[in-house]
Amino acid sequence: MTRRVLLQEKAHRGDTQVIVNKTTRLAAIALLLGSTSLAQAATIAITPHHSSAQPGDIVTFELYGNFDDEPTLGGGFDIVFRADQLSVVSFTYADIGDPAFQFTPVASPGALTGISFGELFGCPGPDCAPDGGNFLIGTLDLLVDPLASQGIAFINGPTNSDPAPGPFASGVTFGEQAVDFKGATLAIKVVPIPAAVWLMFGALAALAGLGRTRG
Repeated sequence: MTRRVLLQEKAHRGDTQVIVNKTTRLAAIALLLGSTSLAQAATIAITPHHSSAQPGDIVTFELYGNFDDEPTLGGGFDIVFRADQLSVVSFTYADIGDPAFQFTPVASPGALTGISFGELFGCPGPDCAPDGGNFLIGTLDLLVDPLASQGIAFINGPTNSDPAPGPFASGVTFGEQAVDFKGATLAIKVVPIPAAVWLMFGALAALAGLGRTRG
């Protein structure tokens, strides 16, 4: 085999390698773009400041939105949880969108309904989350019931179905907009009373009974 033929075969293998490398890169870019698109779907997420709490604690949750993939004109959603585990202390809106779109949410056992936001020119937009990405909707404080048992509390956020504020409206199609709600969990941890404390209570009770007998 001549040197020329060897060079030609080497060049051919090099061209093939370049094609394979380009194909691999394009596939990786397509996968990355696909995952980015999924990550940017219209979402509302509930984020707790702490992953666990004890009965009687007040836990703060932050509510974030991301509508980069499809801007919204606005809409409403609810927060739901077990009434024997949690109750609403307060909710405060962040400085987001047009205040006229912000309904006063209603607290009831196991729910906070009617949280809403929006902007006539869309969100994200010049007057609502102008930088895009994740934006703060509001801050929610929940009280862990003093009698709550140890376990996991689930906090979810379905779309509001009332006539007002109602579901979200797309800033692209102007129709009803699907929103992916990402709920949160909170571990409720009950601290057991040490045996020594129970013994102390028993001794105090015995002394009290002895005093009444002598009296």
